[in-house]
Amino acid sequence: MEYPTKQEQQTDIGKVIIYDFKHSFVGWSANLQLEHKDFLLTKRSMAVSAPASLESRMRLGAEIDREYGHKEFLFRQRPELGKVIALPPAITSEEGKYVFLFIIRAKEWDRVVVERLYECMQRLRDKLVQIGKTSVSMPIVDPGRGNIQLRDFYSMLASIFFGTDITIYLHDRYYLTVV
Repeated sequence: MEYPTKQEQQTDIGKVIIYDFKHSFVGWSANLQLEHKDFLLTKRSMAVSAPASLESRMRLGAEIDREYGHKEFLFRQRPELGKVIALPPAITSEEGKYVFLFIIRAKEWDRVVVERLYECMQRLRDKLVQIGKTSVSMPIVDPGRGNIQLRDFYSMLASIFFGTDITIYLHDRYYLTVV
């Protein structure tokens, strides 16, 4: 079992959170690529976990909310367990960039159910195909996913995106200004 080591590099107004992996996920799938770049600065579409309440106080969820906001727009999409909701490029203000939210629990502190994440990944794949996207960025470690084992997460991604032209860029770091 491989566990990431976590490094935090303090800056004047925040932290860079870096997860280091000794063996990464080499061999899982050609669809999975490692990015040594800040997840929150990606120009690609992004996908992260969120509670149906859309109230996230955890580090990464709070940063996504601070960066993109628009809870009213998201609530009109009726967040339900197993559903993927999205902010389109018109709201992200970045050409072609969507922010997808996996609704895998009702409230932030509820237990994560793996089957909900699996449903969300399938729906994300279908949505990416529908809108013609060939890539999406995700954080390797997403606090919103709870304690789902990384090997289970990689296996899920590999099986769901197998046979597609979609590349998943897994980011090993993100910068937090909320500390």
